[in-house]
Amino acid sequence: MGYDYTKKISPVGQFDQNACWAASISWWTRAMMENFKRKHMTQTELISKFNYLCDEDTGGMTLAGFRTVCGNAEIKINLEYISPTTFKKYAGIDLPMIIVFNYPVIGGTHMNVVFNQKGSTVACMEPYFPFPGQDGKRSGKYIRRDMNFFANSQQIGVGSLPLEDAFYQQQ
Repeated sequence: MGYDYTKKISPVGQFDQNACWAASISWWTRAMMENFKRKHMTQTELISKFNYLCDEDTGGMTLAGFRTVCGNAEIKINLEYISPTTFKKYAGIDLPMIIVFNYPVIGGTHMNVVFNQKGSTVACMEPYFPFPGQDGKRSGKYIRRDMNFFANSQQIGVGSLPLEDAFYQQQ
């Protein structure tokens, strides 16, 4: 039985419609603190530090901006984009991974943190809860979703712990 993140870490609700990236990374850094020596960064810290990378017109985080955030020395997330078919073939998702996917219900690109795979389902830290909710009052929620839930995307972004970090932790 793996580590039960749902009992140890509270979900993080995004501040506004464009802050799923900050809420997801904030939760992820908290989950990686103990075993993988990440500094926990709050959503406020992340927005303050990286807001300049957001699209001026929409306020959303750009793909190039998100790559910059993931590559930051304090965060260090390995980000790759894969096909939905490849994602559905993933097996053994235990450590939290950030997932970037198309979620038309809330208006387009969105992020969750997925972990604790059981068969074709994963636990998700969903930052846009309650939906529609009110900016500044979302709590986030843990939801179990089938891997097919994320298949509405041409490509799915997967942000994970760099292999060398996981490798060194096991020694």
